[in-house]
Amino acid sequence: MTSSLTRPIFDLGAELCYVSNGSFVHVSSRAKVSDMRLGAATARWSKSSVRILKKGESTFMALAQNYDQQDCPVARALELVGERWTMLIIRDCFLGVSRFNDFLDHLDIPKATLSSRLAKLVDSGVLKRKEYRTGQSHYILTKQGEALWPILYGLAAWGEAYHAPRRGPRRIFSHAICSTVLDSSGACPSCKITPAASDVVIQPGPGAIPNFRDDAVERALQKPHRFLTRLANSEPTAKRRA
Repeated sequence: MTSSLTRPIFDLGAELCYVSNGSFVHVSSRAKVSDMRLGAATARWSKSSVRILKKGESTFMALAQNYDQQDCPVARALELVGERWTMLIIRDCFLGVSRFNDFLDHLDIPKATLSSRLAKLVDSGVLKRKEYRTGQSHYILTKQGEALWPILYGLAAWGEAYHAPRRGPRRIFSHAICSTVLDSSGACPSCKITPAASDVVIQPGPGAIPNFRDDAVERALQKPHRFLTRLANSEPTAKRRA
């Protein structure tokens, strides 16, 4: 993103060193820059290519999209599903959203960002793309994608447990077979099982704001809806209410 700097920053052409906790850090290598004179940590860079940007000067600083220095399965997972918008796209897939325009309308996501996220999820095997008309496709969860259900439900349960409005949860999740509300782990207290996403029904809870949005997906979710059941397509009108 483009930002107005409040402290000096080294400009190494495509490589930027920005101030972090009082020290300078090289974006690509994460090496700390020792001082304003470019000491041993930056000896391999040509000093003639270095320019110190002044306070208030704007530049482009892109965040890294991976965690190369972390040998951890959490880091590997976050490289895919930890990007902004990605989990909301996956959430909508579980809700039955499958068409590009419906994602666009329900999420208010930039079109280019949506295209990029969907392409990455398809390439990684989380979604599969099925063309239903020339140039238009459904995006459907694969087995790998459906395996994210416990994580998605866990995030929802955590959000309701610690960040729900005083009036109650925004959404209620229940077992489709017996209508029992699921516990915080996603299990059905009555049947003593943890139902698959396809056997879970979502409906508005007492904490939901009526008419908060007016798009096809949100209108469909005003009544009980079974996960992984495709939502009927409607006119693409998504306006967030003030």
